[in-house]
Amino acid sequence: MSRLKSRPLVADTNLTARCKLRGPAKNRFLDDFVKPGHRQTTPITAHEDTRMPTSFGTILVVDDSTTMRNVIKKILEPVGYSVLEAKNGIEALTMALSDSPPDLITLDVDMPKMDGFSACRKILSDYHENGVSLTKEKRPHIVFVTANDNVESRRQGFEAGAADFIAKPFHKEEVLATVERILSPPKNEEGMTALVVDDSALARDILMQNISREGWMAIEAENGCQALDIIKREKERIDIIITDLVMPEMDGITLCHTIRNDLHMDNVPIIFLTSVADQRELLKVFQAGATDYLVKPFFQEELLARLRVHIEKSMLVRQLRDTITESKRAEKERAEKERLQGVVEMAGAVCHELNQPIQTISGLTELMIMRADTGDPMAGYANKIKTQVDRMGKITAKLTNVATYRTKAHDGVTRIIDIDGASPSPPVET
Repeated sequence: MSRLKSRPLVADTNLTARCKLRGPAKNRFLDDFVKPGHRQTTPITAHEDTRMPTSFGTILVVDDSTTMRNVIKKILEPVGYSVLEAKNGIEALTMALSDSPPDLITLDVDMPKMDGFSACRKILSDYHENGVSLTKEKRPHIVFVTANDNVESRRQGFEAGAADFIAKPFHKEEVLATVERILSPPKNEEGMTALVVDDSALARDILMQNISREGWMAIEAENGCQALDIIKREKERIDIIITDLVMPEMDGITLCHTIRNDLHMDNVPIIFLTSVADQRELLKVFQAGATDYLVKPFFQEELLARLRVHIEKSMLVRQLRDTITESKRAEKERAEKERLQGVVEMAGAVCHELNQPIQTISGLTELMIMRADTGDPMAGYANKIKTQVDRMGKITAKLTNVATYRTKAHDGVTRIIDIDGASPSPPVET
């Protein structure tokens, strides 16, 4: 788990009085909420900002401080985002669960009526359990913007379903980068695919959001049996498996054991998510074939760090596998060319040696046919010899046109060169 950097907190002394400032004094006060050294001397515009997101969206800014809402709004609106405002968790809940929910919500933690953690849990639980009108694509991402950036706050936030944290005071660029990373995730250039297995729909959704933001594809299953069906269909596509330990129908240990022993997928990383830190239980996990594990609750940064390490290893294994396959293909092609060269050389020598005797026999049989009397049985024999000699000529002609190395069964034990299959010429009639 990465160590959190300590950051200075925004002081709240005389905040009420300062919020009443107007004009230049107020603008100077707004800049005080942003980390020094990154102030813009001119307003940011969509044309001037080269880091402008590739797609825009609606962001709901939730904070009981009007000043803080204005600070965030001042950062987001100039680059093209539409900003809505709410001053407490109750208002945020109403707007988040509307028919047109925002794409992303920034939430303060300490607010009257309903704090940020409660609002986050309520939004996500209503989405999953009460069948509200939100679809998975419409579900808003939640980012906590708080001065209380500590281990316990992050634990509560990620448990509630937060996508990320921004600590006050912050850089303008930090806010824009976080929003863009969530709303415009990188494309899946590496083609990596993760299978997420958990009986909790909320847990699956949170994991899949984090995976998608890294640019990877994600497939979900709600238990081990469903996961096995997916793996059998998508065996070549899945690069990493993230599974809960305790699930109905089939638990994580049974799933892992089946993947390793029955499906023989030895190189696919399997990461367990468990709330049990008992050493005996963890021993069973590794005996079943687990690659790694994380104890719930865990930090988003820790999860992504583990995934990156194992994805990188999986990519190296895939590249090695592809290299071996290509090497085998090239070796097979080289051996086939060598065999073909041998066949062609042999065919050329045979044709050269047979060509003159065949022409001699053909000429003599034609002479015999011409000199034979009508009704002479020798003329019939000569015609049969001429037919077979012509057939031999066609065979030698096919030998000179051999283009591929191909064999066929001869007597059930040995194999011989398939002249008809190896040559583009029509087959020789028997």
